[in-house]
Amino acid sequence: KGKTAAEMMVFARYVMFSEVYWHHAVRSATAMLQRAFYLLHGDLDLDSLFRSNEPRMIERLCEAAGSGPAADLLDGLFGPKRRLYKRFAEYSLFQQPEIYERLARQPYAWLVACGEALADRLSRAIGRRVAPDELLFDAPPVKLEVQFQVDIYFPKEHVYRPLGEISPVVKTLAQRQFDDYVKRVRIYVHANLIDDLRSLNNVAELVSDAITATADTEWSS
Repeated sequence: KGKTAAEMMVFARYVMFSEVYWHHAVRSATAMLQRAFYLLHGDLDLDSLFRSNEPRMIERLCEAAGSGPAADLLDGLFGPKRRLYKRFAEYSLFQQPEIYERLARQPYAWLVACGEALADRLSRAIGRRVAPDELLFDAPPVKLEVQFQVDIYFPKEHVYRPLGEISPVVKTLAQRQFDDYVKRVRIYVHANLIDDLRSLNNVAELVSDAITATADTEWSS
């Protein structure tokens, strides 16, 4: 009974990640908030911020943003009219896996640097400026987000065994499926840019070039 219940929990998590947590609109909002916080965190009292309720936290973030680049991101999330960034490109293990593998599980600061390199290349390609914070990378994090380290008790033998060892369902869903198939690398851009950028036919080439340029900098160490 314990094994079956644990397997059902794993499958439920799989469905939630597949259909909710990594839905492209959810990830757009997540990427916008993540970038805003990244821009502002050095000027925030984090201990006090994390003790705030949601309305107060939003208020303090907006106050810290002022009229800087984080302000537009936060206004798109919490302003009178929601304006999410648009999905510009998407990569996975079965959609241009070579790009996916180069971007997945990179440190966030590395992704920011790569985004800046790509924004510069896209600016030249479309003949108008793409500001660094008008382009956001969203990628699977460095560490696995969902790991099930649960032991199942076998009363007849009076021993515990790891769920992953006795359940192929768990081993597949919690490791390979969650992080390699459910999750995506996505590039989001400001809505004002999407039409111009979608006219490009060499996006993968520009992304690969930006990745190489970033890898060749101090981040390579």
